[in-house]
Amino acid sequence: EFFFLQFDNGKELLARIPCPIAGNLSLSISSEAATMEYVRLRYPSGSGEVPPFPKIPRVLAWVSSFENPVAWPYTLCEHLPGATLDKKWLSMGEKAVKEAIRDIALFETDLLRESFSQHGSIFFAESVSQELRERPLYAEPPTDTLCMDLAHKFRIGPTVNREWWRGSYGKITADRGPCTLRDYVYCTDIH
Repeated sequence: EFFFLQFDNGKELLARIPCPIAGNLSLSISSEAATMEYVRLRYPSGSGEVPPFPKIPRVLAWVSSFENPVAWPYTLCEHLPGATLDKKWLSMGEKAVKEAIRDIALFETDLLRESFSQHGSIFFAESVSQELRERPLYAEPPTDTLCMDLAHKFRIGPTVNREWWRGSYGKITADRGPCTLRDYVYCTDIH
């Protein structure tokens, strides 16, 4: 759930408080904050092919534990003026809907082209174990300055996919990654 915050000094922020059914809330908030920052830095607004990438709000602060004044994990990010797609969707014409779906598909396709070293979720490097910090972010060492900077700031950690954490699954001690394709094949081999 997002909450719009407006302060006496005129500043505006969005607060994101996750729903309990999101899975592991602490990991989800950590990964969500890192993923938003990764995408914002990797794909600046207006870059990319046609259409340009959307503007991603900058994450200003996040707390992944319940040990805070709110007693719940949260994210604070900049407020971007304008209307969100969910507010406009029902009033959009057929052509605009088709264009929106195409734009979303193209955006996701570009994201899926990223060649990460492992399967899992994106985290800030300081949010994962030392063992995971020692693993590279990308499958191949990056050659451009931007990706080299990102390779220092981010890592792949365990999956935060809700299906791995929902209900009683969240209480199971299991390896939720990250893993490589080789790890996955080895773990699912039924010889």
